[in-house]
Amino acid sequence: MVINENLKQLRIDSGLTQYELAKNLNIGQSTIVGYEKGDREPTITNISRYAKYFGVSIDFIVGLEDDFGIKKTDGAVAPSAYSKEEQKIIEDYRRLNYMSKKLILQTLATLQPSASETKQKKKGNN
Repeated sequence: MVINENLKQLRIDSGLTQYELAKNLNIGQSTIVGYEKGDREPTITNISRYAKYFGVSIDFIVGLEDDFGIKKTDGAVAPSAYSKEEQKIIEDYRRLNYMSKKLILQTLATLQPSASETKQKKKGNN
């Protein structure tokens, strides 16, 4: 089952215990245990709680897309137009834990030009 593996991996990558996550999501620890073992099927409400808490999509949790939002077809990621270099970066990113991924995303956000910088560049090119 993909759901239980994704839920467990999200928790582990964030460095949380089952108890801490249960407290943060306001659900029982035994519920978390059941989800991660695959003994219980999470409700849509609890899947939504996980998605909001970890900043991922519901489709990612249930296995319909990868962690970059690329839809899967027949269990595999659809072919993309990424260059070899981009594919390598994606593969390296996927091996990082949750906190490292978060740091990378924050770093990328600081490297992005602001809207005003982008406008200035466009004006300068005209």
